Amino acid sequence: MKVFLPHVPIRRDPISGNTAPIVNLNPALAFGELVPLLAPDRFVHGDYLQDAVDDCREAAKQIGVEDWICCLGDSVLLAVTLMTAGERNGRVKLLRWDRNKRTYNPVEIEL
Repeated sequence: MKVFLPHVPIRRDPISGNTAPIVNLNPALAFGELVPLLAPDRFVHGDYLQDAVDDCREAAKQIGVEDWICCLGDSVLLAVTLMTAGERNGRVKLLRWDRNKRTYNPVEIEL
């Protein structure tokens, strides 16, 4: 199984210029291999949003019925990912963050 990441929010270190996710994705590894749908430094705002949506929709076609989608990042890209996977598979499997337990809770939705 794989865990698809529609959009991973990142931050840039002002000194080194390196980027890193602003969320801990390690708990999601318990559900499978992490697969980002877009490059981590992909700009997804303003005039670039439609291109990102199109690329995300195309990349989301690889999501299978047993794969998971991690709910994080840009809400538009998450919606496109869920819509694409749902249309193809008839259901979606989500990982929803529980900030109190500091882990992901699995949620399966039949469409």
